[in-house]
Amino acid sequence: MGGICGILRLDGRPVSPPEIEAMASCAPHLSPDGILYHFDGPLGVACLLQDSGMRDRQVDALAVSGGSGHVVVAHARLDNRQELQDGQTAKMASDAELILTLMQQRGDQAIDKLLGDFAFVWWNAESGLLHLARDAMGMRTLYYRLEHDRVLFASEAHQLLVASGVPKRLNERAVAWHLAGMQTPPGISFYEGIEELEPAQLVTVNMQGQYQRRQFWQAVPRETLNYRDDNEYVDHLREILLEAVRCRLHSIDSPVAISLSGGMDSASVASMAGWLKQQGEPVAPLRAYSWAFNEFPQCDERENIYRVASAYQIPVHEIDASLTYPLHDLALHVPHPDDPFMTMYQAFMHKGLEAARREGTRSMIYGNRGDVMCGGSVDSLTGLLTARRWQEARTEWHSLRQLSNSSTARLLFAIFLKPPSSQQGTPWAMARKMAQRVRLASRPPPLGADHVRQEFLARHGVVPGISVQGEIPSGVSDARRQRYEYVFSSFVTRGLTNASRAAAAHGMTVLDPWSDRRLASFVLACPQHQLTRASEFKRLPRRAMRGIMPQHAIDSARKVSPEPLYERALRQEAYVNVMALIRDSRCAGQGYVDGDRLHSDFEDYMNGRRPMFDLWSTLSLELWLREYF
Repeated sequence: MGGICGILRLDGRPVSPPEIEAMASCAPHLSPDGILYHFDGPLGVACLLQDSGMRDRQVDALAVSGGSGHVVVAHARLDNRQELQDGQTAKMASDAELILTLMQQRGDQAIDKLLGDFAFVWWNAESGLLHLARDAMGMRTLYYRLEHDRVLFASEAHQLLVASGVPKRLNERAVAWHLAGMQTPPGISFYEGIEELEPAQLVTVNMQGQYQRRQFWQAVPRETLNYRDDNEYVDHLREILLEAVRCRLHSIDSPVAISLSGGMDSASVASMAGWLKQQGEPVAPLRAYSWAFNEFPQCDERENIYRVASAYQIPVHEIDASLTYPLHDLALHVPHPDDPFMTMYQAFMHKGLEAARREGTRSMIYGNRGDVMCGGSVDSLTGLLTARRWQEARTEWHSLRQLSNSSTARLLFAIFLKPPSSQQGTPWAMARKMAQRVRLASRPPPLGADHVRQEFLARHGVVPGISVQGEIPSGVSDARRQRYEYVFSSFVTRGLTNASRAAAAHGMTVLDPWSDRRLASFVLACPQHQLTRASEFKRLPRRAMRGIMPQHAIDSARKVSPEPLYERALRQEAYVNVMALIRDSRCAGQGYVDGDRLHSDFEDYMNGRRPMFDLWSTLSLELWLREYF
C-alpha cells in the first residue's frame, strides 16, 4: 500500500531520526519495498515504499527541490500525469516530483488540479508553511497532531502514538458515532488529539503553530446537465468510466485482481477492462476472485459471474463461502489499530486478498462505490414529472407502489410532502447495498440499536442521519442531496479505507474506478431519473454497458445480499464467539451499551421473537477495544 510519516519541529530544532524511524517501523505492512528517510533541519520524513507495478513511473514518494527548501512526501497515484507536465517528463517523473513541480509553479491553489488517489505533505521552507492534503474521494488517509512545538503526520493514526509524549486516549465521540450506525464523521479519529484530514481537505500550518483548513474541491456542480437525447447521458457515463478504468489499469506489469460479483458494478469494470484490452490498449490482465455459495444457492451469483469472465477470458478463483462465516475464525477479524470499522464479510475480503497475492497480483479492484454512484432509492418520480415525461412517470409510480406495498395516500405523502429520508448508515442497510426500496418513515431514524445507551450518544452530539464530507450547498434539489449523501457518506469512505487496510496486510493496494471524482461530478450533475429508477434499477449503467458487457449478463445482473451467511454465523457457526463478546462486554463496562438489553435482544433474536437488529456496530467495537484498550 505504501505510506508516509514525519515531524516538523516548530521551534526550529532538528528532528531526531529515531522518532521518525519508530513511526515508520510500527507499520511494516506499509513498506514491503523499504523505507526512504529525509532529514532537513526541523523536518524529518519517511516514505514507506510499495512498488506499484507501473512501468511508466518511478516508485519514489519523495521529491526535494535542491537549494529552494521545498520537500514533498507523497502516497499517490495520479491519473492526469500528462496534463501536469510534458509527456516525456511526466513519464520519467515520480508522482511526488510532479506534485512538487505543480506546487512550486502554482502554489497550493493548484491542488484541485490533481486527479487520482493521494495524500501528501509539502514543506515550503521559504514561506515556513507545511501543507497537508488528501484526495477528493478519500482513497488515501492522512492523520496529524498539532502541538505547541511540533506537527506530527502519518498515513495511519497509530504511527503518531509511538512519538515521544503522545498520549493514547480513546475519543468517545468517535465511539458514539460508530455505535450509531458506523457513521463516524470525516475528520474524527478514535484517539484524542489526533485528527484525520477529510477528503478534499488542505491543512496549512505555519511556524507559529497557526493553522487553516479548507476544502479544495466541491462535488456538487452549479448546473444540472440537460442533454436533448438520453443517449448523451449514456455516452457520457461510458466515457468517464472507461477513462477511470484506463487510468487504473494502464501499463501495470502484473495481473490485477478483481472482487467480481454478478452485479453491475464490478462486472462493468471487468467488462470494460476486457474490452479495452481487445482494442489493443496496454491494460493489465484481470483475475477474478468470487464468492461460491454452495450451501446458500439463493446467494450464489456464479452463473452471471462466468458470463462476464468467459466473454473476456478472465480466470475465476472461487472462494468457498463456508470458509468465510463472520466471526467464526477470529484470526480473520483482527481490527486495525486505527479504527474498529470492519465489514461483516471481512473474512471473504481476506480470503480473496490472500489468494490473489499468492497468485502474484499486487492490486485488488473493488466496485464498492458503484451502488452509491448509480443505485440507491433516490426519488426519480418528481424528476420525471418536472421533465413532463408522463408515461415514464406513470410506470415509475406503479413500480413504487409495488415496491413500497403502501397505500396511495401514504406514498403521495412520502414523495411529495415529506421526501424520503436518507438511508440509515447502518452496516445492515449497507450490507444490503442500498437495496431498491422506498423509505416511508414518519420520524427520524433511531440513534443506534435499542441496546445502545441514548444518553451516551446524546452527550457526544450524535444526531440522526448520514454524516458526509463537506457541506451540501443550499438550493440543491432533494434528489441530488440524497445522491450526495450516498456518494460521500462517511460509512462508504470508511469502508474503502477498511478495504485498503486489509489489502495492505497482504502487501497489496486497492483500486476503485467507481471512486473517481470526475464520475462523482457527473452523477451529481445528471438528472437523477436518468441514473436509476424503481422501474429500471441502475438504468444508466445498464445502458452504458451495452456492447461491452454481455447483454445476457446485463439483463441478469442483480444485487444479492449475503445476509443468510451472516445469520447462519450468528445462530450456529460463530455463536460461541458472539456470546463471549456479549457476556463480557467492554462496551457495557464503559457505559456505551446496556449489556443486559444486548444479551436479551440477542436471545430474542435467536429464539425467533425479534428480527435481526444492528449488532455489528457493537461487535466490531468490542473486538477493537479488547485488542487495543
